[in-house]
Amino acid sequence: MPVYSLSAGLEFNTAGSASEQSERRLSYLSLPINNRFKFGPLYVGLGLAAALKVGEKALVNGADSVQLLTEENAKLKASAASLNARCG
Repeated sequence: MPVYSLSAGLEFNTAGSASEQSERRLSYLSLPINNRFKFGPLYVGLGLAAALKVGEKALVNGADSVQLLTEENAKLKASAASLNARCG
């Protein structure tokens, strides 16, 4: 039984939020890289996941609102890429 293993994959994730007047949907493509260590009967996993936003859609009062770039809400726009750490 190996004491160490390395794995990688490709994931498609969606996330979103909704209120009475609006709804927002985000789509990400991510590449997780995980390290797994075995210490006797225990396993420890550590890794990183680089994610790239591939889609963003906003609905306001049921209608598409593709442009969210007014000065007031531009700061609410989701970042195009992220790097996340994982452990467990």
